[in-house]
Amino acid sequence: MVFINCLAKYFTNKFELSHIESIKLKYSLEVLLGDISKFLILSLSFAIFGVFLDYICSFVVLLPMRTFSGGMHFKSYKACLAFTGTFFGIEIFLKNNFTISQNLAIVLFIFSISVIYGLAPVIGENRPKYSREKCLQFKIISIFIALFHFLAYF
Repeated sequence: MVFINCLAKYFTNKFELSHIESIKLKYSLEVLLGDISKFLILSLSFAIFGVFLDYICSFVVLLPMRTFSGGMHFKSYKACLAFTGTFFGIEIFLKNNFTISQNLAIVLFIFSISVIYGLAPVIGENRPKYSREKCLQFKIISIFIALFHFLAYF
């Protein structure tokens, strides 16, 4: 936190940012550094368990969906890290130990589209709200990403 405050203060002074711009910068730095540290911690953890490449593949595949559909948000860094690690761990375990039939893939696709249609995008409470048009755009992009993954399965 001290590092983020120092970095935000440096950029605020260097670029003569307004108070609001400074707050936005600090929030962005917190999110960016938090995500980088979570990625590094999880990378190391999954490497120790011998499934680093599975983690990277899952991360790369899920990143576009997460970007446009949003996701779960937790009040603490530790809760977020624990949930993310558990989520990827379960996903990797299922991928490595079970195969899904075409019928189940279709059911999961329909479920995914329903969830995206009903809930996406999920916006964190600290982020600015998007316009209706922007939300619709994110929803459509998320549906196309899900469709791409579904078609890639076959």
